[in-house]
Amino acid sequence: MRQGPTAIWPTSPGAHPAMSHIVEVNKALYESFPSPSDINAIVNSSAGPGYVTTLFHCHADIVKGKSEPPAAISSIPSAENSPVMLARRLLQLAICMQQLSPHFDASRLSLRGSIEANMSFMVNNVDQHVTVKDDMVASLAGLECLLLLGYWHSNAGNLRRAWLIFRRALSISQLLGLDRLTTAGSPEIHTGEDSPGAFLPSPKMLYYRAVSNDRRLCLFLGFVPDHKDNSFVSPKATETDEDWEKLDKLHTIISARVMNRTSMDAAQAYTHTREASLDMHDGAALLGQSWWNLPILNPEASPIDLAPLIGRLLLQMNHHLLLILLHVPYIINSTVEGSEYSRRTCMNSSREVLERYVAYRQINDSIFSCRHVDYTALLAAISLLVAYVPQQATVADQTLVMKADKELIVEVKRRMEHVASLNSDDGLPMESSAIITKLLPLLGPDQNADTYSEEYIYSSIQLNVPFFGRLRINKRPMSQTARIKPDTIPLVSSDEGDGTRQIETLEDPGLPALQFEPQDELIGFAPLAGPEDWTLQGVDAAYWSLFQN
Repeated sequence: MRQGPTAIWPTSPGAHPAMSHIVEVNKALYESFPSPSDINAIVNSSAGPGYVTTLFHCHADIVKGKSEPPAAISSIPSAENSPVMLARRLLQLAICMQQLSPHFDASRLSLRGSIEANMSFMVNNVDQHVTVKDDMVASLAGLECLLLLGYWHSNAGNLRRAWLIFRRALSISQLLGLDRLTTAGSPEIHTGEDSPGAFLPSPKMLYYRAVSNDRRLCLFLGFVPDHKDNSFVSPKATETDEDWEKLDKLHTIISARVMNRTSMDAAQAYTHTREASLDMHDGAALLGQSWWNLPILNPEASPIDLAPLIGRLLLQMNHHLLLILLHVPYIINSTVEGSEYSRRTCMNSSREVLERYVAYRQINDSIFSCRHVDYTALLAAISLLVAYVPQQATVADQTLVMKADKELIVEVKRRMEHVASLNSDDGLPMESSAIITKLLPLLGPDQNADTYSEEYIYSSIQLNVPFFGRLRINKRPMSQTARIKPDTIPLVSSDEGDGTRQIETLEDPGLPALQFEPQDELIGFAPLAGPEDWTLQGVDAAYWSLFQN
């Protein structure tokens, strides 16, 4: 039995069976709480309280004091509350535990087992007794629980399970009619049906978080979102929004447009890309040029002071990731009009992402904190490296820009390895580092190399992408005197008879830049496999499929 708070449970021999069931559920949930002293230690050492208490409120409501104060996370709801309110607090605490630094001294706590094991126990108990039941989550507080559960799984690396949870939350929000509130207006809600005096979330923000997370994970996992409603950007819905909130909502719209492009023909897709890129430019202009400078993050600053700077940095990263994913299909296909513009945009945005990743992971080295920055950094590093594929590169003509890019990517790789050393149970940073290591030769041989090796001139880089297939990236010839003989270059077509998909480049039409050998049978495919069995969760497959489309 876990060491948790104590409570006096009401007993009534003639109680209704439904009431008896609620008492049993409450008892199971109550026993999931850490001890009060452990809760205080966790809350005081984590950046999570300020995050979970403001997540479902717009900035205007937070300024007006409509969100729960962060200190409230230390208080455990009484045993007489509904199971939903107990579950809500448990999930908030679980996210606060995720946000703890790897340097946190767990020996200060009286937990039995590791912090990770206790988090999982709490979350599984909530899921078993509350969030798995539709009647429990069909309320504002219940929907908040479902969304908190999705955030926890997303940060834990269970992207596919998180997507299912957010998709269910989106369905529940529609059942509650929250999608209609963005245009019809809604009453101000401070207290809810579950507990008098409770700070319940904004219905509009609950709906928006469900939509935005569904689309964000569709983007990472390669799914096409099927919810078309964009009423959250209507004049009524944004009348009190700050400019950065409007930009965040634009990102949610663009995320869907990136994935919807996959069903279009080439001409439609390119027009769609240009229009989305212009919208992104207009959205960026809302904030002014100085807002886009890299925020200076002081590791000695308090979580309250850091929060707005980190929020700004993460929004900048997301903006540049969307620009990357918009333009990356065109960076090596020189036959497309505007491919050079796409290549420059992709490279510039990749650099912006990588610089911000280094800055963020210097002050926050918990892999469970904002895990999407690690996926974003990996995709940016790959994109910056692949953007050099159409170029010839020799030791003699490596430019200062290329050298700087290599130094930046190597620094990102080091930072990933550092995070991995502190979070030994998580494979994402090490697998990301390994992929980057394999692609680094795209920037040319080591500067200290005296000569080119035959292997370097002629070899290709191969990546095996789980449940996707094999990818081959053919490197450019390294010098005018070291050309590949014509009879060694395979004949190329858009789709080879053996199923290999190839993409040509203008610089050397005989040598395909990318070749795909699809995996015909998904042997051992487990769609809900966790990160311990499927580290990247299909993020890499979704990225490379953009080149095929």
